[in-house]
Amino acid sequence: MDKKLIKSFYDACYAAKKIVETIPPLPRGLSPHHLHVINAVHSLSQVQENVRIIDIAMRLDLSKGTAAEYVHELSEKQLAIKYSMDNKRYMYVRLTKQGDQYYADYVEKYHEKLTHIFDGVNNNDMLITIRTIQQAYYLIYQERNNKQ
Repeated sequence: MDKKLIKSFYDACYAAKKIVETIPPLPRGLSPHHLHVINAVHSLSQVQENVRIIDIAMRLDLSKGTAAEYVHELSEKQLAIKYSMDNKRYMYVRLTKQGDQYYADYVEKYHEKLTHIFDGVNNNDMLITIRTIQQAYYLIYQERNNKQ
């Protein structure tokens, strides 16, 4: 791989991080991480009846402890509810009405805006970009874990 190409890719990843930081101002005490968890809980709840903390961790590539910490914080902010079933083996999460409203206001509306902004971008180019970033992340993650 060409070193200049790697530098350009790295610069593009930095620009991508800056894109993520363009989300609208969030309410006091709510971070982009919280919003990411709200998005994950909402998305997972569309395809499964009960969302486990481990599901959120896997979806967001977080440790179970970090996911649990974010869920706890959302619960304290009354944006999510933690609950367990009869066997109490797993902790489940669902969004409150306010959590659903935050999803609509801060995720759904913003993604709709981005859809219009990116209207001129070719879908295939976008898919290639997504796959490339995911593959790069996987390779770097794998390399880092092999050294430990």
